[in-house]
Amino acid sequence: MSIKVKKRNFLKKKKIKEIKAELGDYGELLQNKKNVEILEAEPNSFILVDGEPYIIIIEDKPL
Repeated sequence: MSIKVKKRNFLKKKKIKEIKAELGDYGELLQNKKNVEILEAEPNSFILVDGEPYIIIIEDKPL
């Protein structure tokens, strides 16, 4: 299975805060991280922290 990358962008602080709220206790994975990006791909997107995939986004919800 291959992943087709559409976009890769750094997230703004506001969006990071929203994602942290959705993740609850797991939102701490994004605490004090400088390089937080979203990798928009098919079939699923990912949140990258310092270039490493930390969180998968399925049906517009971070898991």
